Amino acid sequence: MRILILSCNTGEGHNSAAKAISEVLTARGIENEITDALSFWSPKISKFICNWHVRLYKRAPVIFRMGYRMAEDHDPEPEDTSMVYNLLSQGAKKLYEAMTATPWDAVICTHPFASLIMRRVRRDHPDAPFYGFVATDYTCSPYVAESQADVYMIPDEKLRGEFMNCGIPGDRIRPTGIPVRQVFFQPRRQAQSRSALGLPLDKKIILLICGSMGCGPMKQLARELTRRLPEKAMLVAICGRNDKLREELLELGNLPNLRVQGFTTDMPLYMDAADLLLTKPGGLSSTEAAAKRLPMIFIDAVGGCEGRNLEFYTGHNLATAGSDVEELTELVCAKLRDPGALAAMARTLEENFPHNGAVEICDCVVGQVGGSR
Repeated sequence: MRILILSCNTGEGHNSAAKAISEVLTARGIENEITDALSFWSPKISKFICNWHVRLYKRAPVIFRMGYRMAEDHDPEPEDTSMVYNLLSQGAKKLYEAMTATPWDAVICTHPFASLIMRRVRRDHPDAPFYGFVATDYTCSPYVAESQADVYMIPDEKLRGEFMNCGIPGDRIRPTGIPVRQVFFQPRRQAQSRSALGLPLDKKIILLICGSMGCGPMKQLARELTRRLPEKAMLVAICGRNDKLREELLELGNLPNLRVQGFTTDMPLYMDAADLLLTKPGGLSSTEAAAKRLPMIFIDAVGGCEGRNLEFYTGHNLATAGSDVEELTELVCAKLRDPGALAAMARTLEENFPHNGAVEICDCVVGQVGGSR
């Protein structure tokens, strides 16, 4: 069996989801490949779209939020076609040619754009393989229903109604969970992880992250938290690929309760070491923390689909959130003063996240394709 995974480079989340699925397929001996779906339209256009997405997301979150809401308000019915679909359809011919040159048994799409291209492929070529869409946020994002996938693998059963209200047939929905790497399902080993990272064993560790781009008010939060944290607490700020932010945080000085870290591949270790996570509500990062049963406080930094993630988590008492630096600082300090509250948050995550997304997605797709032979 051979499975093609189509992603897009609009942020790390969709690619991370694709890699998590690939990890499980590879472990099962199933041949697979991850490809940028937009590159079949044009590699230059793919780079242009992704660069502007990152710029708006990082530097103009208000515009990003407004654009997302406009897309939600004008999301077409499943049988209709949008301007976005018509533009992306230009990549369908090249994608089909690539798929026939090295035939695939199934396609998994981790971005709505990829799934829209597959819709056009299926329209023009009914012999095209089975394809499924994987939702990487806790909402039915714009253009998802329009993609007309064979199966929709969604984050949680609680969202079934929302996806059905968007026009997706209930029999095509599978609540698999969002795919994250298998390392996030390993039991937390706090003492060993702290030793490996050189972090103190006798302090509460607060992990501050805002994605690979280091967006949001991280500098302001770091300044305020280092002033007000309890004596037996330490802030670890991970800046991702934002080198400017890392330099700005280092300028705060050699503080005993602050560790500044740039890009790292050791996020599972940092989550194991932490007592509390302060982060924006990314679909992948929140799922990783949930798998680690790590209590979360959300920073409403960007909005868009992440605003929907925040609503899902806070609406089901899976996390708390603050609207500004002052409120976020007070929330962190209050949680640190109440170990029982942190323990309760961890238990709630354990009770509400039964899925291993990558495993269940692979089970779903392999079962569908195998059963149709």
